[in-house]
Amino acid sequence: MLADAFPELEALGHEWDLAFDDNDYVYQGVTSMDIDGNWKAWCENANECYHCPTIHAESFDAEFKSLKDREVRVTANLVGAVNGYRESGTVLARHGMNPTFGERYVFLHPGSFFSKDDYHIFAGYTLPVAVDKSRFVSHTWARKNLEPAFALDWGNMWERTMAEDAEAVRLQNFGLRSGTLMRGQLSPEADQMILKFHELVVRSYANVADH
Repeated sequence: MLADAFPELEALGHEWDLAFDDNDYVYQGVTSMDIDGNWKAWCENANECYHCPTIHAESFDAEFKSLKDREVRVTANLVGAVNGYRESGTVLARHGMNPTFGERYVFLHPGSFFSKDDYHIFAGYTLPVAVDKSRFVSHTWARKNLEPAFALDWGNMWERTMAEDAEAVRLQNFGLRSGTLMRGQLSPEADQMILKFHELVVRSYANVADH
């Protein structure tokens, strides 16, 4: 069960208001996206957001808050963050809404994601298909009583964001396959979540080797 695998999730869920009632949301359906990249590269991409102002300039076009203002939580088995954004003139402005929005994000190793913002929720998982191929499957819910046109725009914005991430991972895959760079540098401040992800991957491989 989820609670057995991630016992810290319940407390974090209460603290970050991750739970949701079906009476407050409308299920939007499930989508699947094929990714030309290794599953670990896809998960790394999801666990940092200093790429957001550049890679996502055409989707949610948001100004990311200072890393010092981002609340990051790293535990034995999961990583998560509370992110604050200020959207710079796309979906929210078009609908005359407040340009700031918040997101609570949790990554459950080895490849599951949960994200809840002010307007929608998605829960997804990553499937390794080959060394350089992956598939991401996500379920989405929209908050009830949203204006339908806005709900559609907001969902499409996140779909486009995912496509931009997939393209970034595809391009990164060329470098990974070249074998030219064997290792890179990580920032203890900016890359807390990636550092923990690497630890979880190494721990998992060690467990497999032991058995």
